[in-house]
Amino acid sequence: MNLPPNTKFPALFLLCLILCMFSNCASTKDPIAPDIVPRIKIMDISPLIVQQFQPVVLTLEYEDGDGDLGEENPDTKTLSVKDSRLPEADMYHIPPVSPPDTKVPIKGTFKITVQNVFLLGNGSSEQVHFTLQIKDKAGHLSNSEQSQAITVNR
Repeated sequence: MNLPPNTKFPALFLLCLILCMFSNCASTKDPIAPDIVPRIKIMDISPLIVQQFQPVVLTLEYEDGDGDLGEENPDTKTLSVKDSRLPEADMYHIPPVSPPDTKVPIKGTFKITVQNVFLLGNGSSEQVHFTLQIKDKAGHLSNSEQSQAITVNR
């Protein structure tokens, strides 16, 4: 290219600037959005051996991308806890975990106390595990999580 001597530097600078701009372009892909379907994990269950009619405490870890776990109304039950020996789950109220009308990712733990675990049969001991699932305000159901077995003695 035959440019006058005083225009070579600005043209070269402009060409380098354009090449740098294209080489440093950020990706146009959207960042990965947080998962709005809640996830749970049972962290602990205790005690592992109980006398019938004693409570059992489950520690549950939760995570939700839009933070809509829990309900203000105490009559609204959103946590199901199913005893492996029974056909239906018991339902529990979970209070709001994040401020109302916010959409923030949340993660934490809470404890659930299952009162009065009892023997169903005539034997002196039974094994039982619990399956938990939570529903958020939008109606999304979390994964089901099963606890380790506990022993209930007479």
